[in-house]
Amino acid sequence: MNAFMEAVVQANQAAFKEMMRMGKLTLMELYVETGIADMLRAEGKTEGKTEGKAEGKAETAVNMIRDGVPYETIARYTGFAPEKIAGLAKQAGQ
Repeated sequence: MNAFMEAVVQANQAAFKEMMRMGKLTLMELYVETGIADMLRAEGKTEGKTEGKAEGKAETAVNMIRDGVPYETIARYTGFAPEKIAGLAKQAGQ
């Protein structure tokens, strides 16, 4: 959580707790009000993009392995360590 969001939550912590106790504020509403929901959503998007890129690189590496491209070339284009390429080759049955 960034410093601003943390300060907002800290400054209003007692009020938020009381509103939640009284049933006037749900946890989701608290997340939305403090911006935590937006921050978590952005983190999830970033994480998803990172995972997608890694999966795409791995798929490309497997295709290169199947086409007989030398591991050194695959490493240069994907940034993968030789051990990672060897593991992908084993998974691909090569």
